[in-house]
Amino acid sequence: MIRLGSKYEIEDLKNRGLKIIHNDNPAKLDDWDNINNQIDYANDTVVQKTLEIVYDHSLESAKPIALFYVLHSMSLVCKN
Repeated sequence: MIRLGSKYEIEDLKNRGLKIIHNDNPAKLDDWDNINNQIDYANDTVVQKTLEIVYDHSLESAKPIALFYVLHSMSLVCKN
């Protein structure tokens, strides 16, 4: 949605997509607590694409949560 809006210069489509990303990646802890249970961390592709869009479009307020999604979705294994 965002990429199509950008590519074909359809600002309304691009802005709707950016608003969705912004709303799904809250900057405030209270807002985070409200949506945390709705997130599917297992879908790595969605998590990575979200992070790409956040950085490509400079959504500064969404960066911390988008990075958290990436780290949370990764399998971290410690070797002894």
